[in-house]
Amino acid sequence: SAVRLEAAIAAQEHSTMKEPDRLGELSVFTCPECHGPLWEIEDGDMLRYRCHTGHAFTADAVMEAQAIEADEILWSLLRSHQQRAAFARRMADRERARHRSELAAEIGKRAKDYEADAAVIERILESRRVQVTGNGEVGAERKHTEGKD
Repeated sequence: SAVRLEAAIAAQEHSTMKEPDRLGELSVFTCPECHGPLWEIEDGDMLRYRCHTGHAFTADAVMEAQAIEADEILWSLLRSHQQRAAFARRMADRERARHRSELAAEIGKRAKDYEADAAVIERILESRRVQVTGNGEVGAERKHTEGKD
């Protein structure tokens, strides 16, 4: 039965990836834990997902995991652009001190481009601060912890 098969997958008794096809349809989504493929399982009114290693999720849990991953990626991208801009400014200052004004200007322009990119990412993050939950209620603001990667 499907329940026994799911239990066997969770217990890692099945090493073949063909077995989960009996559970449901292979989806285009990836497992939030291991990033392997997810099978979509219709279970009455509930929609569930399971990967070949045994991770299991409700549809709401997949959506939440995707939102968290997207936020973490955006924060990482913001930090990267801010660091690139700071480094380029430092290199431009160094070239200016060496009287290499053309090179300093070129590097300075790159710094401004990185700053502009960072500003776009900041606007995206600001627009995502208030999340709407699945039942339509406004959820709590998602907090980012600096240094968390």
